[in-house]
Amino acid sequence: MNDQTDPEEDILAELGKLKEEFSKNPSMDNLYQIVVTYHALGQTERGIGFAEAFLMQIDNEKERLIQTTMILSMVEKDEEAIEALKEAESKFSNDAQLKRYEGMLLNKQKSFKEAADVFDDLLEKSTDDLESISGKVIALLGLEKNDLAMKAYQASIGITPKEAPQWHFKGMLDGLMQEHVSNMQSGGLGEAQKKKKKKMLDSFRSIDTLINNFGPDVGNFYRMGQLAGKEAYGLMITEGTQEEG
Repeated sequence: MNDQTDPEEDILAELGKLKEEFSKNPSMDNLYQIVVTYHALGQTERGIGFAEAFLMQIDNEKERLIQTTMILSMVEKDEEAIEALKEAESKFSNDAQLKRYEGMLLNKQKSFKEAADVFDDLLEKSTDDLESISGKVIALLGLEKNDLAMKAYQASIGITPKEAPQWHFKGMLDGLMQEHVSNMQSGGLGEAQKKKKKKMLDSFRSIDTLINNFGPDVGNFYRMGQLAGKEAYGLMITEGTQEEG
């Protein structure tokens, strides 16, 4: 008797559960999971169609276009995502949220020079925008402008988020730089640089402990951001060829 199950059957079963849950609780998180599951089955267009049917019910056009962009990006249709974003920008010009998404997608495509320009424009208008700072740091690391990335990061240290969700980007910045510092090759560093590396890594560990003093909500947002930053470093920086645009 063969106890092994067909992986595709398992994914189909999971898809069925997700769709049942979605019928009871039609949230964006559930929708994302359904689309990604269709993608895993090689039925990407069907997943996009499922999402579009739901997104058409969103009255807020800007939100609908943003979510369309997110869905397309999740299933590696980055060119289409950029087009959807440009449509949104043509209707809602100078919208900071849309610009941030544009920068994020450019980073994902490893178009780091263009991404850095987008985030620089945003930061000219709002110097304490942690989301844009994190995007800029990713772009600078992607361009191997490590000193500038460190300078941008250090400038962000004094910015204290006013609301708990903003701690996500504080955590993202720390996750990015912790990963970057950890990956510095000690063999190529002088004694002073080695001490600086150790001091920074110790500092990150201290922050991870101290963050609990700000309450559970802040801690959760911070740690989610920290993980996202480490993942972004791995996906955008260490994989593939870096581009300067």
